[in-house]
Amino acid sequence: MRFPGAGTRESTSRSERSGLPDRVTAGRDYRDVTVTYRLGTRVTDAAEGAPGGGRDPDRGQDG
Repeated sequence: MRFPGAGTRESTSRSERSGLPDRVTAGRDYRDVTVTYRLGTRVTDAAEGAPGGGRDPDRGQDG
């Protein structure tokens, strides 16, 4: 996954799978499968002049 733009980021991701073996086989069909993927990222060092400038648009203040 790519995050274009300026500034340093901290990211984390996690996935949970059910209905799949630990190792899947390419080209094989699997049925009744669920994959939940969560991704979180935040800007830790906004570059000067970058859009938003470190502001959290949802809170309307510096985040």
